[in-house]
Amino acid sequence: MRSAQKQTLRVLRGFLYLLLPLILAAMACQFPGIGGNTSLQQTNVALGIQQTMNAINDATLQAQLTQVVAANPTVPQQNVQATLDAQATAIALDFTRTAAPAATDTLTQTNSPTPTIEVALDEIPIVEWKMFFWVTLNSGCYVDGAGCWRMNDDYRKNANREDVTLVSKNPVRIDPAWPRPYLVFWHKYDFEKSARIDLLVNNDWITIKNFRENEATSRWIQEAFSLESYKGKEISVRFLATSYPLASQWYVNDVRIVPNYTP
Repeated sequence: MRSAQKQTLRVLRGFLYLLLPLILAAMACQFPGIGGNTSLQQTNVALGIQQTMNAINDATLQAQLTQVVAANPTVPQQNVQATLDAQATAIALDFTRTAAPAATDTLTQTNSPTPTIEVALDEIPIVEWKMFFWVTLNSGCYVDGAGCWRMNDDYRKNANREDVTLVSKNPVRIDPAWPRPYLVFWHKYDFEKSARIDLLVNNDWITIKNFRENEATSRWIQEAFSLESYKGKEISVRFLATSYPLASQWYVNDVRIVPNYTP
């Protein structure tokens, strides 16, 4: 009886191996929506193969059980069933190792770089100033609608001959998180004496640009100064011109702090 059973099992195993390519192709075609996800497709195909194999084994074992019981009526049916079940389990394990792809319950994802998105940061206009011989202009500046100021050339009122200054009233903190903080403004000038632009940092004035005597420009130009070195600190801005003799001209327009400046 054992010899006949082994022969039957070998025939069945050979039959399953011959059907394997057809089963794989058929199962793959049942999942057209999976697309190019190889891992998920292999999982579903493997499950389909296992289900097909189980069904064939069940039918085969039932036929063998009927045949063995009919030929050996004195052998308890439960003993025959246990022997056949053990043989079927061994065949299934061997078949899964050699023929079926490994199943997985997770999807393999392709890691792609996350695009960098720069968040727009609000610019900070500087519009309130302490003015010493400067005046506010409402027209005739380069950027309409932005703050505009002009140095007052009435030197006779500057009896003590002090420097003529335009100083921002409210300090601005340079946030360490700002990518490229800059001081940006438009101006034009005609200096008879020297002038400069300063920043007040930690109660000290730091000069960021000097102008020579008789330096001038006939058109509006834009200036941009990096504030990278002052992250985490508060700054104030000062435009300063030497007062005597007061024949210089200086126009300043649209002063602002730009957190993420692109030239």
